[in-house]
Amino acid sequence: MAQSAAGWGDIAGGVTDIFGGNATAAGLRLKAQGDLVEAGNYDLASTLAKQNEQFTEQSTAVKETMAQRQEFLGIGEETTQLAGAGFDTGSGSALDLLRSSAQQGALQKQLIGQQGLITEAGYTEQATAYTNLAGYARMAANTENSMASTASTMGYITGAIKFEAANVAFAS
Repeated sequence: MAQSAAGWGDIAGGVTDIFGGNATAAGLRLKAQGDLVEAGNYDLASTLAKQNEQFTEQSTAVKETMAQRQEFLGIGEETTQLAGAGFDTGSGSALDLLRSSAQQGALQKQLIGQQGLITEAGYTEQATAYTNLAGYARMAANTENSMASTASTMGYITGAIKFEAANVAFAS
C-alpha cells in the first residue's frame, strides 16, 4: 500500500513537473515577446532622436543665416545713420561703432551655432542610449527564450524521472 501511495505521488509529481515546466516556459516566452516590443519602441525613439538631431542642424543653419542677415541690416542702417549725421564711417568713433556692431553680430552667430551643436550632441547621446536599450531588450528576450526551452526540457526530464520512480514503486 505504501508503495502504491509513493507511486501515485511520483506520478502526480511528474505531471506537475511537466505542466510546471511548460507553464514556466510559456511565461518566459511571453516576457520575451514583451521585451521585443520594448526593443521596437526603443528603436523608434532612437530614430526620432536622430531625426531631431538633423532638424536641429537645419534649424541652426537657418538661425545663423537669419542672425547674419540681421547683422548686415543693422550695420547698414547704422552706417546710413552715421553718414546722415555727417560722420566719416571709415574712421574714428563711427568706425568703432560699426566694428562693435560687427563683433556683436559675430558673437550672436557663434552663440547660435554653439547652442545648436549642444542640442545636436544631446540628441546624438539620446539616440545612442535608445539604441543600447533596444539591444539590451533583445538580449533579454533571447535569454528568456533560451531559459524557456530549458524550463520545458527540464520539466519533461524531471517528469520522466518521477514516472520511472512510480514504475519502480509499483513494481516493488
